[in-house]
Amino acid sequence: MTRAAGRAPGRGMLLDEISTRIGAVLDPRQAAEHFMDVAVPRFADSAALYVLEGLLRDEAYPGARDGSVAARRLALRLGKGRADRPEWAAAFPAGEIVVYHPGHPAGRCMSSRAPVTYTAAELGRDQRERVAAVLDPVAQALIERSSFLAAPLVARGTVLGFISFGRDPDRTRFGGRDRALAADLAGRVAVCVDNARLFSREQRTARAFQRNLAPFSPSVPPGLEVAHRYLPVSAQPVGGDWYDVIPLSATRVALVIGDAMGHGPAAAGAMGQLRAAVRALAGFDLPPDEVLRRLDRLAEDMDAIQCATCLYATVDLDTRRCALSRAGHPPPILVRPGGPATLLEPPAGLALGVGDPGFARGFTTTEVTLPPGGILAFYTDGLVESREEDIDLGIAALRAVLATPRDTLEAACDAVIAALPVRYDDVALLLTRVAPPATS
Repeated sequence: MTRAAGRAPGRGMLLDEISTRIGAVLDPRQAAEHFMDVAVPRFADSAALYVLEGLLRDEAYPGARDGSVAARRLALRLGKGRADRPEWAAAFPAGEIVVYHPGHPAGRCMSSRAPVTYTAAELGRDQRERVAAVLDPVAQALIERSSFLAAPLVARGTVLGFISFGRDPDRTRFGGRDRALAADLAGRVAVCVDNARLFSREQRTARAFQRNLAPFSPSVPPGLEVAHRYLPVSAQPVGGDWYDVIPLSATRVALVIGDAMGHGPAAAGAMGQLRAAVRALAGFDLPPDEVLRRLDRLAEDMDAIQCATCLYATVDLDTRRCALSRAGHPPPILVRPGGPATLLEPPAGLALGVGDPGFARGFTTTEVTLPPGGILAFYTDGLVESREEDIDLGIAALRAVLATPRDTLEAACDAVIAALPVRYDDVALLLTRVAPPATS
C-alpha cells in the first residue's frame, strides 16, 4: 500500500506557506533551506535545489557545445532516516557542481521550462556509479524504486536552475497534478532566489561604487598639512559630500569641497560625477570662478544632479596666496595663529545645476594671503546646520571650536566632531595649513 499523495495540506495552503517562509528572505541559500522545510516531507521525501554555476556571482555560465550545463547544489533535504546518515551526505554533498547533459531530466526540464517526471534509470551513468560507490545495496534499491520530478527555476524569463524532488516507493508516484504543483512551487522559490541574486548584485555594485567614491586620504604635496573627516548620516558609507586635494604643480594645489543634495547611492552618484569633473577641470589650471562656471554648465547636463554646492580654491605654497570661489557653499573659515577664527566670504554665487541654462550665476574669485601657520577650514552644511539651530549659530560654534589652539590638525578635527550637535545630514570637514618654510 502506498502513502497517499494528498496527505499534505491543500495546494493553496502549501503555496501560501512557501511564500510566507521565503518571501522576505534575501539570502539564496537561506531561502532554499526554508523552502525545503516546507516541501519535505509534505510534497516529497527528499529534495535538492540547484542553481546554474556562476549565477550567484552574477556570472552567466556559457554552457558547453553539446548543450550541457553545470549547476551547483545549493540545498539538500533528505527524508526521515537518511538525514543523519553520513553516506547519504557523501553521495550528495552540499555545494557540489554537477554537469547535466541535454538528455538528463534536469537538462530537459530547464530547456523545456516545464516539470519532468523520471526514474533513477534516467540518471546519468556517472551519477549512478558514484552513488553506487557510496550507498549500500538497500539504499541503492530505494533510489532505484523511487519516483522523481525535476522542476525548472524560472524568474523574469530567465532559467536559474532547477529543483529535484524524490518520493520513496511507498508513496504515490509523481503525476500530472504534482507536476503542476511543482511548477508553482518552483516559481515561488525562483522569484525569491532571483530577488536575492539581484540584491546581492546591487550590494556588490554598491560596495565597489562606494570604494571608488568614498572620501579618501588625498594626495598631499610637500609643504601642506591636511586633516579630514567624513561622517555619512545614513547607513550607507558614502553620500553626497566630498572633498579633494589636487596638486596643480610642485608648489600649487587646489582644495575642493562639495555637497550634492540627498543621501545614499543617488547622492553618491551625483557626487562622483562632480568630483570627476572638478578633477578634470583643475587640470586646466583655471581661476576658481571659471572652474565653477564650467562645472555649472556640466551639471546642467547631468541627470543625477538636482542641486549641489561647491567651494573651490587654489593655494600657492610658496607665497601662501589663496584664490577662492564658491557656488552656494558655506564660507570657509581662516584660523589665524593665536588669533580669532574669521569667515572668508567670497560672494556665494548660486548652487550648481539650478536656474535657467545660460543664466549668469555670478561666480567670482576672491584672493587672500594666508598667515604663516594659519588654518583654512572647509566644511559642508551638515556640520553647522540642524533642525534645532540656524546655520549662522552653527558656524559661530564651529569658529569657537577652531579658535582654541590644538597641537595638530587631527586634534582639531577630533574637537570639531566631538562638538557636533545631533546630525541630520552628511558631514565633511577639510582642514589645511601651509607648513612654514624649512630652516637651514
